[in-house]
Amino acid sequence: MAHPIAEFLKNVIPQEHLWKIKLYYNWKTIMGVLNDKVAIVRIDHETLVLKTTHPAWAQELHLLSSMLKQKINTALGSQKIKKILFTTQDTSTSHGKKIQRHPLPTTQCHVAYQPTFLEKAMVKKLHNQELETVFIHYLTRCKQQKEKK
Repeated sequence: MAHPIAEFLKNVIPQEHLWKIKLYYNWKTIMGVLNDKVAIVRIDHETLVLKTTHPAWAQELHLLSSMLKQKINTALGSQKIKKILFTTQDTSTSHGKKIQRHPLPTTQCHVAYQPTFLEKAMVKKLHNQELETVFIHYLTRCKQQKEKK
């Protein structure tokens, strides 16, 4: 007599961890169009660790983390996830499929810009050399635009 895999998993995996299987199973539906931008790395107790295809996605999703947490918990039917962390490590694959990483724009800045003390402090909080460089280029472009006016 054949039994579905779900029945097998219910007997093998402890009852208190079945919600994790449900989360993995419903991940594509939960994330919708963002499914190709973010993937589950691991679940540590009540903390969900996600990886993104780009640091900018990690930042955007971090800002939306309370809404994302609510959507995940609604799909699970209980308040299992209390905290969401984001990483951009090893984003070449997600659930066995290739994730396309979009390169950052590489516009050249011709004016050397010296960030203010506050801007330097903000840049150091990024902890990502690529984002730091893009941020300084952005500030330089803003300075150039301001000087043109």
